[in-house]
Amino acid sequence: MSMELVWEWARQLISAIYTCHQEAKVIHKDIKPENIMLNEQNSLTLVDFGISKCFTGEDDKINANSGSVKYFAPEMLRTG
Repeated sequence: MSMELVWEWARQLISAIYTCHQEAKVIHKDIKPENIMLNEQNSLTLVDFGISKCFTGEDDKINANSGSVKYFAPEMLRTG
């Protein structure tokens, strides 16, 4: 696997997340390897929007308690 391919996948993933947030106003909430698919042309697709959330304004609240726990950011796991 070449570094060029790795960077291309990173670019595609960042583009998918940007499109979700900026254009569709959707937060995926469960980005993990199992939810990233590749086709025969090495094009990446972000899948499984089952727990995603649409938002309409900057002050919308997002429930941080959903998603795959093993992929949570460390600060999300703090208990107090």
